[in-house]
Amino acid sequence: MKITKRQLRRIIREAMVASNDEIITYLTDRAKSYHADPALATGGAGAIKSLLYDDFMDDLGHEVPVEDYENLIDDLSHGTDLLKEDDLEEYWAPGIDRSGRVDTSRRDKKPTGEQMGCKDRRTGEATEPYWQQRMGKWVCP
Repeated sequence: MKITKRQLRRIIREAMVASNDEIITYLTDRAKSYHADPALATGGAGAIKSLLYDDFMDDLGHEVPVEDYENLIDDLSHGTDLLKEDDLEEYWAPGIDRSGRVDTSRRDKKPTGEQMGCKDRRTGEATEPYWQQRMGKWVCP
């Protein structure tokens, strides 16, 4: 049995399932580009919201239900300046308590190993985090 290129593309597209992080990043990037367009920015949040819904249904609607991302689409359509990285974190992992979190993005304030939960795999003792330039934050060894 032979498979045409068109059928192969469809099979590959159906096999690729996007993760939650990829979907959020995709929608965020699309919203940023829509807000950067002066013609769309004057159209208001309704125009951007309908474009985000269209993009979702065209590219991701066959994989995941749009109901899971309605709140994110609504928030993104009202302005990317409203959603900072910390705000998007609730969409990545809903229900996480962020009250006792350590700020790892400031190089001048090094957190302790206990604060970050850094432990040696062999001994189980706390180890000191180190600054990773590429990621721009303190990380555990």
